[in-house]
Amino acid sequence: MSMRITLDNQPEFFTNLDIISGQVVLHLNRPEQVGGIVVKLEGESNTSLQPPSPFDNGRDPREGYSTSNAAMNSESHKILYKVQQVFPDDYHSSANNPFGSFPLPPGQHQFPFKFKMPINNACSDSHAMASLANQSLSGAGMFGTRGIRLMDGTKQLYLRHVTKTLPPSLSGVYNDAEVRYYIKVTVQRPSILKENWRFQLGFKFMPIEPPRLAARGQESFARRPFSFTSRPPSPQGKQKGSLFGMKKSSKEKSEIDSPGGPSAPPQSVELSARLPHPLVLTCNRPVPLRLIAKKLVNNQHIESSA
Repeated sequence: MSMRITLDNQPEFFTNLDIISGQVVLHLNRPEQVGGIVVKLEGESNTSLQPPSPFDNGRDPREGYSTSNAAMNSESHKILYKVQQVFPDDYHSSANNPFGSFPLPPGQHQFPFKFKMPINNACSDSHAMASLANQSLSGAGMFGTRGIRLMDGTKQLYLRHVTKTLPPSLSGVYNDAEVRYYIKVTVQRPSILKENWRFQLGFKFMPIEPPRLAARGQESFARRPFSFTSRPPSPQGKQKGSLFGMKKSSKEKSEIDSPGGPSAPPQSVELSARLPHPLVLTCNRPVPLRLIAKKLVNNQHIESSA
């Protein structure tokens, strides 16, 4: 037995309102009794957070530390959940099989499916989540109880929900956060001695970008002043040349180098970082950042010696 999922014209990534269609390809080496085949379109967000160990702050391990205090807090949030039964179809269902299953001959069988990616997440719809607990694809036959396990949507009602656009696929953030989308198929075998066949195929998802506002020429900025430290007085009796090779006069040198003379104020500048408003950042493109420096103090001594 082999099973796989093939998608029609699979792009690099899907986005909102895209049609995800394909087939479940099931290859059987011998006749099998199949109770049902269900395809699910799912998306889930997994986050985890572990408090830092107190030993990292120089704490003595002998003071006593309980490992329960550093237990990892994790949450799994189902943000997309759609179910479609592809077998039995209308033809097989009309036969009213008393055994609760339908025989499939050896060979290759294909079962098409089709989903449409929504715009917003589904977990915020309390009625839809609660109705999942009442759905049932189960029955009974002489081969034992049969059924497809569905998500219990009532568990998500205890979590906090917001209605937002479906988030993009995310992975590789040090196992702290993950958003993944996948298609999962379950082939139910109605027997207490046989387990169900399962297979899943992941895909990448990128949401539709909301309409950008027209450029208004506005900028957001942050300013920070900065002052340099004063230069220590030069040793007595030693003259320094300027950049153009001209030496200072004895009067200028006595005013700067003498302990009682006037001291030059430290140089002060103001740095500004400016970004367009509203700001839109794009991957693999330079950040539209401008840095502006403004001199606040007019120091002639520093300018003449620079």
